[in-house]
Amino acid sequence: MAVAGQFSTGITNSIFLTYRYLPANHILSSAMLDFLKNLFKAGGASADGLSQTQREAIVDLLVFCMYSDRTVSLAEDQLIQRRLEAMDWQAVETMDNYYDRAVTRVRDIPNLPEARQSFLDRISENLGDAATREKAFQLSNQLFLSDGVESPDEKELEKELRAALL
Repeated sequence: MAVAGQFSTGITNSIFLTYRYLPANHILSSAMLDFLKNLFKAGGASADGLSQTQREAIVDLLVFCMYSDRTVSLAEDQLIQRRLEAMDWQAVETMDNYYDRAVTRVRDIPNLPEARQSFLDRISENLGDAATREKAFQLSNQLFLSDGVESPDEKELEKELRAALL
């Protein structure tokens, strides 16, 4: 039976051996370097103070909020992209891939009343503590205001978020 440390060491040795025999002028792609960095990142505290589960919940929530009024503005998308860039993303999956999957997974939920509450309950649970839920609520409000127009759908969702997160 393999021990976790042995598995990690085995992967590290395989990567080292592979790298050792690459031609001197071979350059690893930035995507591969990011993958390796995230794969072997030490487990300590993150720069943003969030767990990866909390980061993913925030991304899902912001995408959900962006689609709540059935109009996606450039300002809303740019705000989400800035928030993503500020996160200390620690998943093997890249931020861009997660964001794309979040859009596919979440975009129709605002139009499905039975799925909305379930989604908000899951987000609240994944955000964990009150401080992180408050931060997510504030980010969603920033998103609502980013395009200069707060629609009736966004106002309704703000009430739902207040009940679910605060």
